Amino acid sequence: MPLLWEGVEPEFTWTEVTVGTLEIAKLLGVRHPMLSEDAPFRMTTDFLVTLRGKSHVAVHVKYWRELDDERNVEMRRIEEEYWRRRGVSFKVITEEDLNRTAIGNLAMFSSVDQEVVGLTSRQWLAEVAALARFEPMNTALEQVATTHGHTYGVAVNRIKMAVLKGHLRLDLTRGVLRWDEVWPAMVVTDLANPMLG
Repeated sequence: MPLLWEGVEPEFTWTEVTVGTLEIAKLLGVRHPMLSEDAPFRMTTDFLVTLRGKSHVAVHVKYWRELDDERNVEMRRIEEEYWRRRGVSFKVITEEDLNRTAIGNLAMFSSVDQEVVGLTSRQWLAEVAALARFEPMNTALEQVATTHGHTYGVAVNRIKMAVLKGHLRLDLTRGVLRWDEVWPAMVVTDLANPMLG
């Protein structure tokens, strides 16, 4: 997420803050990162997460061993103040905060061919979730794909997209997920909306 040198993003105009990273660095007495003597370097935040209710969390990711580096501390001060002035929570995450099982499981959902996903119905997801309690996920997907007249590849992409968008919730921390094993206790969310994009 690029940070503005000056001004404020349209979604944060309600804060009446027009200060960007250049002014914040000056106010903090910290040297702003520069490409050259007269060209500032664009600072970034690793993630800006939009939560339900439209609140935000800015996430700064670093290795634990890098947190106390003097220049990293200065840069983080600019970044944190930038988000504080926009009414956004700021969180620092290191590898110590992350569950390695969850990271490995998330990796299996990272490659999605969005062009083949199309609309997915809650009923379709519920069928997959019900079968996957007793059958390996790849078997459940094959059965539902055949029933609904699409390919196994489309079914895999639909499941991946449903997990990434939060339409299908499952505990990614309990153990390594494999396509050839049962995936119990999945929950289809937002049941009021029958179709998902």
